Amino acid sequence: MNIPQMYQYWQPHRTSRTFAIGAAEDGSIWFGCAADTLFHHDPASGHTEAIHVPALAGRPLSQCVCLDGYVYILMQASGELLRYEMDSGATTPIPLPAGCNVWYGTAIARRHLLVAVDRAGKRILMLESGSESVQVYPVDVPGSLQGIRHVAYDDGIYGAFDKPSGVFRFDMDKGKVDWVIPTLSPEHGFGGVAEVGDHVYLTECYWGKMHSLDLESRSWEDPLDIPGYGEVFGFAGGPTAFSGQLYCALSTGQAEPQFDAVHNKIVVSNPLGIDGKPHHFMDRYLVFDPAAGEFDYLLVEHDEDSYPLICYCAVANGVFFITGCDIWGTVNEQPAWGPGRLIVLQSVAAKQGS
Repeated sequence: MNIPQMYQYWQPHRTSRTFAIGAAEDGSIWFGCAADTLFHHDPASGHTEAIHVPALAGRPLSQCVCLDGYVYILMQASGELLRYEMDSGATTPIPLPAGCNVWYGTAIARRHLLVAVDRAGKRILMLESGSESVQVYPVDVPGSLQGIRHVAYDDGIYGAFDKPSGVFRFDMDKGKVDWVIPTLSPEHGFGGVAEVGDHVYLTECYWGKMHSLDLESRSWEDPLDIPGYGEVFGFAGGPTAFSGQLYCALSTGQAEPQFDAVHNKIVVSNPLGIDGKPHHFMDRYLVFDPAAGEFDYLLVEHDEDSYPLICYCAVANGVFFITGCDIWGTVNEQPAWGPGRLIVLQSVAAKQGS
């Protein structure tokens, strides 16, 4: 298996767990944390800039989506999203329809379009670049909405929903869902989707399985058991595709949570992980090669006095990025949830002297 070398760049900033990444047109990445802060990482220098954004005003930040010189900041049930202008730092609040809870979205660059998902109201939201008018489209599926992706195979927006779980396709031109397929395990939760060739892939997150959907026949193939489930990890997040392989964040969590859309909370019945300690994201990623049907791990090198939690990843201009922070607990000498030094991993080395 061809696992890329990841160059590690520790940053001077301290942060809690970072959230989903936006990939800018210039190949840089933007992401945030829970402290009214945006991070802007330049792969050429390996340097990350921390930008204080007062307009965030303590509200949750789930994802950054980059489009046409803007960073769109998705802020869950705050009633609006925030548009940040990369060059000037100016911010513009964009109101959302009542009751929206927007965690995840994606940019369609050639359409100059932001597409996001409302987890509370089962709606797709679309916003043209530079506009402040959000278009709303219902998504008639039985379960709660998860992440979405643009799939190049047929230029559709694909999303997962769970309990009962399934996959839907949204047609951006028609403004409606044109098909829905239940999963093989409708009682279990699934992560977001990723595309490799003529298939999309999903993880059965807390049950250690990788699922694949043939897009031509719209039929499920037999799921694969992920080695290490229940021993090395308890949770495998939704996959991201890079160079024909799939990458998933891992956690020690073992109890499948419930999403309370009314109160915007993820309710966890058991806070302990598979190791009997408080659950946490891990210092490794799961790697899956669909062509070979093989699994492996991408490991972060670290010493005994650190534990890099790595969670979200993205691809920008052909470079693979993973972000995280050191969560080593200084009191109990075990991974903890406290803030620590920011780390960015990238699949190309920074230029010396940048």
